[in-house]
Amino acid sequence: MNTRRKVFIQLAVILLVVGSCSSTKLTTAWKDETYLYLPAKKLFVVGAFSDAGARRLFESMLVAQLAKQGTEAVASHIVFSGENIPDHEAVMSLMKERQCDFVLVTLFRGKKTAGATEIGTGVSTAPQDFSALWRDYYQHGYTAMPPRSQEREIYGVETDLYETGEERPIWKSGGELVVNGPVADQYERFGELLVGKLRTDKMVR
Repeated sequence: MNTRRKVFIQLAVILLVVGSCSSTKLTTAWKDETYLYLPAKKLFVVGAFSDAGARRLFESMLVAQLAKQGTEAVASHIVFSGENIPDHEAVMSLMKERQCDFVLVTLFRGKKTAGATEIGTGVSTAPQDFSALWRDYYQHGYTAMPPRSQEREIYGVETDLYETGEERPIWKSGGELVVNGPVADQYERFGELLVGKLRTDKMVR
C-alpha cells in the first residue's frame, strides 16, 4: 500500500470518528418493563425550556415527527402561548381536556464546548433514585438555550414519558444535541431519533 493511500485511509478513519462523536444522538434509554398500557395513543408534548422560541420550535418539530409515524400529539405552546412554562396543575387539566393519555417532557441538562468537561447525558436504570417526579421535573428549564444558529456546542438532552396523572416516568432517554449552524436542523434530527426509539421500545405506535 503506497503512502498516499495510507494517508487517505487514516484521514477517512479520523473523519468517521470525529463525525460519530459530534453528531446529535441518543446515548441511553430506560423503560418500565412492567408497564402494560401501551402504546400511547395521544401525547402532550412539552419542551420545558426557558426560551419561548426554542420551546415552540422544538415542540413543533417533535409533533411533526410523531405525526409522520401515525401518533397524534399536541404541542404545549399551542394551548399555553405565554412566555412562562405552565405549571403542573394547568398541564394536567389541559391533558385531560384534550384527551391525551401521556405527556412527553424534554429539557436541556447542560452543555459543553470544545475542551470542556463532559456533560452527563445518561439515564439512571433506577429512576426512583432520580429527582424524576413529574411535578418537580417539569419546573426545570435549562436557561442557556440554543439560539437559532451559533458555533458548535453540545447540549445534554433528557426526555421522560409519563402517563396522565402519574408522577413517575415509564420511559426515559438521554442524548446529545449538537449545534453547529441552524438549530432547527438538529431539532428535527433529534426528533427523528427520539420518535424512532419510542417506536422501537413500543411506547408509541
